[in-house]
Amino acid sequence: MKNLTLEKTPQTPQIYLQTTGELLIKGISTPQNVQKFYQQVFDWLTEFKNTNPKSVNLTLEIEYLNTSSSRIFVELLVLIKSFKDVGSDLSITWRYEEEDEDIYDLGEDLRLSSKTEFKYVTI
Repeated sequence: MKNLTLEKTPQTPQIYLQTTGELLIKGISTPQNVQKFYQQVFDWLTEFKNTNPKSVNLTLEIEYLNTSSSRIFVELLVLIKSFKDVGSDLSITWRYEEEDEDIYDLGEDLRLSSKTEFKYVTI
């Protein structure tokens, strides 16, 4: 299994998914076809879950999500949460600029919708 690296564009975030369990999604998400763009992420995560990773550390540093991206992120977080079912230690970190209450609130909405636990870190 190989790492998945997607460089950011004006419409899509930077995505680094490493077989060490270090996962990063950073930037803006407003792709034309959200399902198509994120399918490769879901495919990689599903394959990675089958390796029974010891630990998974997801860092989210989001600047903006459109509505369809928000829905996908809830699905993504539910999948990430399921790593606990195969015995993985799981950590999700939501990084945001201290004065950006909208992005903090977005993190809260995603956390509540996906029923996951986040660690909030200001940058």
